[in-house]
Amino acid sequence: MVDIQGEGFGNATRKAVDGFVANLKLNYKGNVAKLIQGAFWCKGISPNDFSTVYSADTIAAVKKLQSDAGITANGTMTTNLMAALFDMSAFLLVQNGDAKIRAMQQWLNANYESYIGIRPCDGIYQRDTNEALIYALQAIEGMSPSEANGYYGNQTIALTPTVKVGEHGNIVKLIQYGLYVNNYYQSGAFDGYFSTTVANEIVAFRKFMILPDGALSSASTYSGVADLRVIKGLLTSNGDTGRDSNTFDCATQLTDTSMIQRLYQAGFSIVGRYLTGSVGTGSAKKAKNLTSDEISKLTAAGFSIFPIYEDGGYEVSYFTESQGTKDAYLAAYAARALGFPDGTVIYFAADLDLQDGDIEGTVIAYLQAVRASLTDLGYKTGLYGTRNVCLHAAESMGISNFFVANMSYGWSGNLGFPMPKNWCFNQFVEYTTGSGVDIDQDASSGRDSGTKKFKSTGGVTADEALKYILGNTNLQIGGKYVQTIGPFKVTWLATNEVADKSSSNIVTISNNELPEADLTAILETKYKLPDWIGHLTVDGIGKWGISEKIKKGNFELEIDVTFNKSDFDNWPTYDPAESLEITVRAMFVMAAIIAIGAVVAGSSPATGVAAAFVALATNFLTNNKV
Repeated sequence: MVDIQGEGFGNATRKAVDGFVANLKLNYKGNVAKLIQGAFWCKGISPNDFSTVYSADTIAAVKKLQSDAGITANGTMTTNLMAALFDMSAFLLVQNGDAKIRAMQQWLNANYESYIGIRPCDGIYQRDTNEALIYALQAIEGMSPSEANGYYGNQTIALTPTVKVGEHGNIVKLIQYGLYVNNYYQSGAFDGYFSTTVANEIVAFRKFMILPDGALSSASTYSGVADLRVIKGLLTSNGDTGRDSNTFDCATQLTDTSMIQRLYQAGFSIVGRYLTGSVGTGSAKKAKNLTSDEISKLTAAGFSIFPIYEDGGYEVSYFTESQGTKDAYLAAYAARALGFPDGTVIYFAADLDLQDGDIEGTVIAYLQAVRASLTDLGYKTGLYGTRNVCLHAAESMGISNFFVANMSYGWSGNLGFPMPKNWCFNQFVEYTTGSGVDIDQDASSGRDSGTKKFKSTGGVTADEALKYILGNTNLQIGGKYVQTIGPFKVTWLATNEVADKSSSNIVTISNNELPEADLTAILETKYKLPDWIGHLTVDGIGKWGISEKIKKGNFELEIDVTFNKSDFDNWPTYDPAESLEITVRAMFVMAAIIAIGAVVAGSSPATGVAAAFVALATNFLTNNKV
């Protein structure tokens, strides 16, 4: 039976089976019997045969599947059971499955089959099971199977009951299971009785998710009553979208003081803003980056600010190690220029619904590269993403600051996953304020209160930082400068692009330390001169006067050596095949290499590097020795 209307066991297939399934009785003969037996073999259930006869052994296999699924094991084949048999659903506890979750799945099948069909009983809480819980709630609320849809919409919200200590029934059992899958009520019985133990677990859940009984305030109370705020919070990622909170994030540059004041008076005191980038396209394109003007006005009104970095991150292909390194520098550059102090958490966005198999090799690899660079730059690595992505980052990397994208309640990465323990901000609803600002409303756990005090950078630009470090007023970010010293050329290149770390000719001066051994290896192995000349070393160069004023960040030199005969035309004693050209590619990916507030006088390490190379090469070529 092939469903020509689509893949899988669709409506056309179901309709055809409805009209045929009554024929599947003992001793029925036909190819359908053989198909059913084959499906049982695939399920790991032995029908002891593979023939066209619907035998007693086939009926025994039906009973086994019914028992595994939690429904009455009467041996009668049904359309729902056929659908379960001919898909990839597992009905035995799988590796890493939870026996209590499996018992919940069996209870759902047993009590709400007319709403949900027969769903997996593998012990894994996932999207399918989460949806089944909502169907169960709708059934408890009195909706018919045709009215229920597994979506926590307006009708479900209106019918959600308030349940208290002493009550009992399936609604209480649903609450007990809801608590369990959110990592609460781990030891209690799923008996459908609302005990004080259940109430205490609800209080703990309320406090964790910041779900007070009434309006949010410093004197908020957290009761053990299971109302809409609790029940929807247990079964959906966004929860009660009408609740109060003190935080929002937006892509709008907030410069209108009266608008800022109205937002503050509405109860908001923390705002998330983007460090870089723009939104929209064409004539609708507008900048979304935080500005110093905004900072002044927001902090004056009483707001604190937390930074978000998102200049991409909407597709899986974006998340690579090289992109992570680049983003770390660009985010830190912007944060430092705005005056965010050391220790500030920057939330890097994974704004897409990644599946389990895609997370480790993409977002996690990207974040590892972000953190490898960002830590040295003085900032902490945070993550914006689904619950599942955040849980992976917590387990794989020990990341402890999350901005959770719970507003996207339909994403698979949010359905069936508990809230990460170390959440800082919880994005749960978007709307346009009365002031005309599009905002995403967020809850705040109190683990990150944002920044109120910003450290002025004194107006140091990337180009000014570059001039200080190089001691050169002609070179700018994105440009190059060529120095000629006798027959030698030194080419300086400055770029915001991060170098390929796999390149063998990259030397990084990090935290004022010179990796002399690495540089020696480059010169001795990669850039050997002809045998009659010998090869270069860095013996005797020693420290290159790295300024104590340079604090945060990496300063990279990419050394490229080439030869050109024409440069030696004026050298009577030698006629080597080529001359030595030294190209120094300086990677200045953040003006915050200078941690102080203004350009200061001091040594010029990069110029010292070039001078050392030129002096070394000149000495070698004139004396045929180092």
